[in-house]
Amino acid sequence: MLDRADKNQEHINTFVDELRWEETNSSKHNKICALKLDEEEWKQVSSFTDLLMHADNAQQAFLSDHVSTLHLAIPALEALYRAWSSCANCAKYAAFTPALQAACQKINDYYEKTTNSPAYIMAMILDPREKMSYFKKHWPKDLHVKVLKCVKEVFQERFLRFNDSEDPKKTEVPKSSAKGLKVLLHELSDDENEDDMSNMVSSMKNHGFHHTEDPNRPWSRYFDEYLETQENVLEGWSQIEWWG
Repeated sequence: MLDRADKNQEHINTFVDELRWEETNSSKHNKICALKLDEEEWKQVSSFTDLLMHADNAQQAFLSDHVSTLHLAIPALEALYRAWSSCANCAKYAAFTPALQAACQKINDYYEKTTNSPAYIMAMILDPREKMSYFKKHWPKDLHVKVLKCVKEVFQERFLRFNDSEDPKKTEVPKSSAKGLKVLLHELSDDENEDDMSNMVSSMKNHGFHHTEDPNRPWSRYFDEYLETQENVLEGWSQIEWWG
């Protein structure tokens, strides 16, 4: 609604003018006149619309009736937080600084809640196109270790639950057979090379796998192979389709 108003400033001004010309009551006439935005106020509308666009980008990433979008939760929150934090320090958005700071605090509250469940990180790792690439690109190295520790614990628990841990060879790893994330990564990229970002997974080398299997950790070979393999994902395939 606000975006449409911003794009139709002239028509809205004309509409308000016509209303006040038709009003004979002086009190009501003055109130209608007060509704008409001046040039500076329209600039604020445009600025506010720009700020809301960042939130819209995050929301659009989750709008899908056909594919899972949980893997976009953390990137969406980080992208929106970074965009609004940057805007809060920009003179153009000075009038909105208190609101932006409050909004960033609320985003941070939701972000902290993602640590209550490994589902958000696992959803990202299980994206065969990305795996660890997002964390390597946007998180400090000390957090890479924590991410891997979390994922390994989940992988081990699931492996031992569904497989005979004494005979790991009975289970085979699935063979190699989205616009939302690109928008969110653009928010995070600043002046970084977008080609480098979108080709992050492609740059990972497939070294072949010659892991020495630890009998106490039969799941580790499959875990390492998955993380190190450059998967061949068919165009248009979702995570669920690939894993299915």
